[in-house]
Amino acid sequence: MSIRKLDFVADVDMNLQHTEGKITLKKNTKPDMEKIAQAVINAGFSVRYLSAEFNVDNSVTSTGQCFDYRGDEYVFAEPLKGQLKEKIYLTFIGKKFQPKNEYKKYEGHNFTKCTNTPGKVYHVTTNP
Repeated sequence: MSIRKLDFVADVDMNLQHTEGKITLKKNTKPDMEKIAQAVINAGFSVRYLSAEFNVDNSVTSTGQCFDYRGDEYVFAEPLKGQLKEKIYLTFIGKKFQPKNEYKKYEGHNFTKCTNTPGKVYHVTTNP
């Protein structure tokens, strides 16, 4: 229920048998991935992975290494090859978003900050 209370969340579909959930965001809202991760923890669960499907539209601007979405910057672990497609699948990198053993793979990684975006900076990888 703590996830549903977030003002940018439209729906939550939890599958406790597979220990996963799908969160649908409200259109034209700015998501806060840290709040989602914290809401999962507050509900008594751990965050194993936090992934997202982004529908790329004119609100997304990209430099190849990063993209800006509603004032937040998303920095890729590896530069994108080619343009952002209509949909992009991301996995978030960080102590709040993945298990310690997975996070250790990126601990020494040098993420490039692309802009002076005033919002949050998220480190991500792309999924097929």
